[in-house]
Amino acid sequence: MIPKILAKMQSEQTYNRCLKYVICCVCLVLNCQVFANPVSQNWLQVKQKGHIKVHTTSDPSGYVWLKASILVKGAPMDFVALLDDIDTAANWIDNCEKVELLASPSAQEKIVRTIFKAPWPVKEREMITKSITEMDTQLQNIKITIQDYPAYSSNNHNLVRIQNVQGQWLVKATTKNNMLIEYIGFGNPSGNLPIWLANKMMVSSMFKTFNNLGEILGAPSS
Repeated sequence: MIPKILAKMQSEQTYNRCLKYVICCVCLVLNCQVFANPVSQNWLQVKQKGHIKVHTTSDPSGYVWLKASILVKGAPMDFVALLDDIDTAANWIDNCEKVELLASPSAQEKIVRTIFKAPWPVKEREMITKSITEMDTQLQNIKITIQDYPAYSSNNHNLVRIQNVQGQWLVKATTKNNMLIEYIGFGNPSGNLPIWLANKMMVSSMFKTFNNLGEILGAPSS
């Protein structure tokens, strides 16, 4: 009788441990923000000016992934400070009308709403994303992962919601006074915009954004 009871107790303990493990794994998956790299790594340079480079690669959806980089003056934390200053975002993010901080679950997490202007007849867009910032103070590297945040429902039906947003800022110090800023990202602008036109507009907008970054942060020092 006693061996049967012990066996049952051990079985229940094993079940409880397994259940706790499964719950832990589910929580990790739900809370982890993973950046999915593009399927194709055949990057094609489409624009270059000074220290700015813009590349594209294909996606099965027909829209392109973008990769842009620029070498500028300053330290990685200077760029983080610029990102955090949402009141000046429209000064450097191309076609940006405004940026709103919706929530900040932690010091490293932010949920942000960005509204983009568009020329007629194209409708204005909104993008709602969650970002997580990781810092390596020893190497002076910063990684900011950005993903679509569908949990937030917007009530503004005059705006077209950008879908499937994925992005990653990589900022690293190259010298004591200079840093390299790189962005890799993807988004479906939605609406009735032809894909070829959307891709052209995204490349142009990314280039202008990085050009503005260069003007605000300054050319790298020699």
